Order: sequence, then C-alpha cells, then structure tokens
Amino acid sequence: FADWTERYKWHLRSVIDQTFNPTHLVPLAQQWHAMIYNDVVADTKKVYSTAHFQQNLTATITSSAAGGGTISGLIPFINARYSYLNTHAYLTATRVALSDLAHSPALPSQTQPIGFTVQATGAASVDLWWRRVGAFQKATMYDDGQHGDGAANDGVWGVSIAAQQPGALVDYYVEAKTSTGAASYLPHTAELEIHCPHVRIDWPVVPSPIVINEFVAQNVTGAVDENGQHEDWVELYNTSSQTVDISGKWLSDSLAVLKYRFPAGTTIAPYSVLRVWCDEDGTQGPLHANFKLAATGEDVALYDASGLAIHDWITYGPQQADVSTGRVTDGALPWVTFPAPTYLATNLPAACGQRTYGALQPVQHGMALTLAGTLQIGTAATFSVAGGPASGLGLVVQSLIPAHFDLATYGYPGETLLLSPSLLVVPAVLLLDGTGASSWPYPIPNDPGVVGI
Repeated sequence: FADWTERYKWHLRSVIDQTFNPTHLVPLAQQWHAMIYNDVVADTKKVYSTAHFQQNLTATITSSAAGGGTISGLIPFINARYSYLNTHAYLTATRVALSDLAHSPALPSQTQPIGFTVQATGAASVDLWWRRVGAFQKATMYDDGQHGDGAANDGVWGVSIAAQQPGALVDYYVEAKTSTGAASYLPHTAELEIHCPHVRIDWPVVPSPIVINEFVAQNVTGAVDENGQHEDWVELYNTSSQTVDISGKWLSDSLAVLKYRFPAGTTIAPYSVLRVWCDEDGTQGPLHANFKLAATGEDVALYDASGLAIHDWITYGPQQADVSTGRVTDGALPWVTFPAPTYLATNLPAACGQRTYGALQPVQHGMALTLAGTLQIGTAATFSVAGGPASGLGLVVQSLIPAHFDLATYGYPGETLLLSPSLLVVPAVLLLDGTGASSWPYPIPNDPGVVGI
C-alpha cells in the first residue's frame, strides 16, 4: 500500500497548503464572526457573554457558562493546528515541483496519437494517469529526448498514447516521485474529475442537408408537448429539395456521448422542420429524447447513423426563459436569439412582417429592442429600447439589407456584428429616460418602390 500512503500524504499536504492554513482560514473566521455579531448581541438566551464572544475569536477564555472551563481562541487554535501539521515529519518530505502540463495536438483527430509533457525537474519517475471512461490507467513518462519531451535530461518528461475514438473525452493528470518515493501530483487534486485537464477527440464532419436550426433550453410558458407540458425542444431543418430519411441518426446534448437515436421511418420533407422534445421521457412518444437541455449552457449535436461522424453542432451559453437560439434564417448563419421562438415554423418573417432577434448570448447584453406596428407603406411603426443606462445615451443604426459581418478575420473568432458596417444607414443618437428606455416613430413612405425591402 506504499502508493496509496504517498497519495494520502500528498492530499493531506495539499489540503494544508490550499485551505487549512491561517492565510485562508483567518479571514473567513473574521468575516463570519462579524456576520453573526449582531445576532449574538440580540440573543437573550446565549450561554456566554457578548464580551466572551468578542474575545474568544483571538484569545483563550475561561467561562463558567455551559459547564465552565477553558475555551481555546479560534484563531490561536487555527495557528496552532497549522503549525503542528505543517512541521509534522509525515508531511515534510521534499517533493518534485510540477508545472507546464500539456497535451498535443490541442484537438486531435481519431487517427492522431496524443502526446503529453510536463516539467518535473529532479524527479526520479513520472507517470501519466489517463482514462476515457472508468478507472485511470498509468503510462510511464520519459526524459530521454525520444518521447516528445525535448532534449534528454532537461527536466521535461513526455509520453504518447494511441489515437482514441472520435468524440472521446480523455481525462488526465501526472504523478511524479523523488528517489525516496515522495509523490507529487498535477493538478494538485489528482484524479478529482472537476479539476482534471481534458482532451477531446475531434469528430470527422460528414456534410448533411439536415442541420440544427433552433432550440429552446428553458421553456417556461412556450410550446407544449402532447401532454400539455412545457419541455425543451430542438428543431432540425432540411435544407434540400428532397425528402431526407434520418432513421438511425443521433441527437445529443454532448460532444462525447451519443444519446437519442431517431426511430426507423423518421423523415424530413424538403425545406421543412422536425421538432424533438428534449424531456428525458421516451414514454411520451417517438420524438421525445432521453436528455434535457441545460439552461446554463452545453452542446447540441447531430451525428451520423454510424456514430463515428458528426453532421452539425452548436455549443451555447446561458439561456433566458422562453427565448430560443436559432439560425437567423433557416439553415444559414449566424446564430442569434429569438425572443419569440418560431416553433415548427420558418425562421423568416411573414410578408409585411418583422422578426426580432438579438445577440447569441443575450444575458451579456442589457438592452432590448422591440418594434410595434405593421410594416406597410403609408404607416408608421414604433421602435422601443429598454435596459439602457438611466438618463444615458444610445446609438441606433439600421441597414436596408439583413447582412451580418464576421469578425474572425479581424482577430475576434466567434464574434459577429449582426449588421454589416458597409450597409449601415447614418446612425442616430437616442436620449434615454430615467429608466434607460426610449422610443421613436418609424414612418414608412407611401411608395410601392419600398415594398420588399
């Protein structure tokens, strides 16, 4: 059990260094002492005096209350226990300092071995512990210049593992030992999954006319299923002119695990949509998936029937109630959010209609824009904004063509301007009221030439 003993010593040493020490605990004791002080003063049935409560934070007291005796001061007790443990022979062994743990390539494919390196100067041995599922397994690391570790004896240790299946999520950590057997781990929590580094094996992409088109991850008052329940849902769209059979394909809320398989005979007509309820209740019908969508953010993915390739996916952030995330037009980029989800309907506005959409992560944007009225020639609609700075200024721009602008070319991957700067009409300044709101009329000329804009 020598290995388990060394793990225990390391974890105890780690607890002392990370949390059980005066630097961490004394401010917490002071904070909590101050937080309950008024309640202690107001307590008419306490078995000690308020003065003793004050003194006992930093000093030992003698009290006749509650049986009497000596009560150690809380902060002195913390200091004494830390001093004892910090100098105990069981925990004072010299250990290897670990740093710069990394894997390569960053997003390996199913055919690429995965290399791991770590800086462990002075180590007698270093092991990589890794797993895809289940228990961790050990792979010996080397500092010989032949295992992706740089030069021999430079303190960098390396090892490679075989290529993994697509979509696999590999957890890993390293263990280093001195010549006396004292162990160190990186990260310091070792196998604790929440802190383990991960490497995800990339999925090969197989193009498909079927795409993820829209979804709601927090359905509170929106569409209901056959049982009258407000459930999360995902909508797929067929971008082609042919009916597509999706029998056997997979839908999931994970980029690592296949979850819901479409039953035999499931098809999507040309330029049409199919909705799947994500309610974790397959007893309610064939299009009820065995997962729910997390309102805090996760993934939605559509996989090939083989389970070895992916068709389409999106990783999303925190969602708002009854606001959908969808493609700005059916099957097309960019992704936006819709305050009014288009359940089983096109993402395009109706003739003489309007469709309000906003940023992909609306919780990061405080202001909201709405439009009231009918968009017809010879009428006037009203724009309104809310959620801005009180008595502040706002800037409104408009475009006569719904074109977006991808900022990835300018060093901002994943960021999109919903209106293209090259097509903007002269912006206008808004004066916001005391609540951060404003509205203004939008007259539409009585001119048949503007129909269709």
